[in-house]
Formats: sequence, structure tokens, C-alpha cells
Amino acid sequence: MREADPQAQKAFIDLLHRICGGIRVSTRYPRQPKFPHVVVTRVGGATPNRITDAATMSVQVYAETEYEAEQVAGLIRQALRDESWRGMRLSGHRLRGWREYAAPQRFLDPDRENLVRFQYSGQLLISLLTNQ
Repeated sequence: MREADPQAQKAFIDLLHRICGGIRVSTRYPRQPKFPHVVVTRVGGATPNRITDAATMSVQVYAETEYEAEQVAGLIRQALRDESWRGMRLSGHRLRGWREYAAPQRFLDPDRENLVRFQYSGQLLISLLTNQ
């Protein structure tokens, strides 16, 4: 085992692809998106102990209707809270859990007034140790 940067944004995207198959996820809003689309961004975090990165993540779900945006946000939220993925390894790093900070809420995006966005946040707990 050795210590290495777990690249939390990439791990989070990989996790969402695995637990919510078919959802489009990226770290930036795409030039030509297909909806629904999810944008995830690391917005902070901490290292609560020597082996855990607690990466604070923002999750923004964009869709053409309020119903669809809220539905997708809810699906992702439930999959994260369920933690059936806890202990999974991505790129050699063990995923340790999810702490929700704020529940999904409608949040107007002034640059995309024709779309609906639901946003929420939490922390992805991921091991700094890798077996690679």
C-alpha cells in the first residue's frame, strides 16, 4: 500500500456511472449537452485522518423539465445514500462512504434560463491509500 492522490472528481464520476448507469456526467457543462446532464465539481474538503480524503462535491443536475431534473437528482441521491458501493475500489482507491450536506434544491442558472437545475452537495470519503 502507498499513499496517492485519489483524484476524487474522477472517482466520483466513475462511481455515478456505475451506480446510475446511462446518466451523462462531467466536471464541466458541455458545449452540446444531451439531457439530463450532471455536472460534478470538487468544491473543497479535508483530510479527517491520515488515510481518508473527504472531498466536498457539488452535484448539479440539468434537464429540460423540473420533473426530470428533480427525478434524476433523487435517483443519484438515493444511490449515494444507499452506500451499497461502499468498499468498492476505483483506480485502486477504496470508497469509504458519502456524507450529505444539503438535499437537492432547485437553483436557477442565470446562464441557462431555459433549463432547470437541481443542486446539492456532500462529501465523498475515499482512501488515500492504493494497492496499485
